[in-house]
Amino acid sequence: TLVVYDLATGAVTPIAPLNLSNAYSPTWSPDGARLAFTAIVGEYYDLFATGADGQGLVQLTRTYPIAEVWPDWSPDGTRIAFKRDGALATMNADGSDVRVLNPGNVGSPGSVDWSPDGKTLLYTCHYGQDLCPIPAIGGTPRLLVRAAADGRWSPDGTQILMEGMPGTGLYRVAADGTGLTDILPFGDSPAWQP
Repeated sequence: TLVVYDLATGAVTPIAPLNLSNAYSPTWSPDGARLAFTAIVGEYYDLFATGADGQGLVQLTRTYPIAEVWPDWSPDGTRIAFKRDGALATMNADGSDVRVLNPGNVGSPGSVDWSPDGKTLLYTCHYGQDLCPIPAIGGTPRLLVRAAADGRWSPDGTQILMEGMPGTGLYRVAADGTGLTDILPFGDSPAWQP
């Protein structure tokens, strides 16, 4: 189950009810008021959102047998990007207005990250082998870096941290794809300090 742990008080707040199995991939809304996550319902993966206090649980997707995973909030908190059965999609924070951005045309997307200005999504594309940015409103994705995954925008949007494939360390590249730099010969799941 998912919980929120308060470092100051030691309080543990359950977020996902026990009847939701394998709740994972939590992501906070930019204002810290809500949490979106993936959970298994029956045999399929759907997306949920709840308040930071565990109240107000809402099932955002109900598209059996299609799986939705890896939610990521837009910088303004109005939309959520996610993987939808081999495609990249976005929806309003309440689950409405689902838009498929790449109907499977570049392979199964992996992790997703919004640019700080909310105009572009960076995701693992080509069946988990490369990084591709795509306009958040849809359009044609472009190849940014080959043999990379789990890209993360810098807070100012000028650079991207990523892990090399397979397990070749961490790298940095300019947002336009130039200046690829080897950072560490090991590591995964990169993150920028705000």
